[in-house]
Amino acid sequence: MFHECVWRAADALLFMEGRLHFHDAAGTRAKANAGAPSVFCAYGADDADRLAASGIPGAFVPLRLRSLIFGFASVGSWVDEVLKVMQRAGAAVRLDDLYRALAENPKSERNPNWKAKVRQTLQRGPFEPLGEGVWQVAEGRLL
Repeated sequence: MFHECVWRAADALLFMEGRLHFHDAAGTRAKANAGAPSVFCAYGADDADRLAASGIPGAFVPLRLRSLIFGFASVGSWVDEVLKVMQRAGAAVRLDDLYRALAENPKSERNPNWKAKVRQTLQRGPFEPLGEGVWQVAEGRLL
């Protein structure tokens, strides 16, 4: 069942560190854990991006090649792509400059609402606003 419904169908997996613990209706934690490793499954590129950026401890495994550009190219999550732009800039970046830098990114080409996705990524990801549409990588996160 795992091979058919997950391995062959999902876009990405996140194998969690540790084991899940269940609680009864009153909130009391069960004496034993789930007894097996747990995995989150992402179906679709957007869900895979959310899973990759979730911060949940574990091992993220992409299962689908998302883009072919001149051979094989690595296209990461939206967080990865925004981080790449900020890394190239070496400083805080204006939202307009992010839009220009990501306009021809394969992720943007596949998503008609890519500008909204960039804004959502800035709000959810490891970024912080400096005001006036300027963003930087959050304190404690290396470029």
